[in-house]
Amino acid sequence: MGQKRPRSDTMEATEEKQSPFLPMFETFRAELDEHHDRRERTIKASRDITAASKKMSVP
Repeated sequence: MGQKRPRSDTMEATEEKQSPFLPMFETFRAELDEHHDRRERTIKASRDITAASKKMSVP
């Protein structure tokens, strides 16, 4: 049977060959992060408003 290559060799080979799609997916990741951050802020504001309205409506 053949011998396996050392793990360090495969890691270096992977780092040397960078996918041409990587920059595109980094852009997608940034857009998704921005979208999720906006969504999180909206949800937090909604919770804060709900909590404040419950405090105000207590008789």
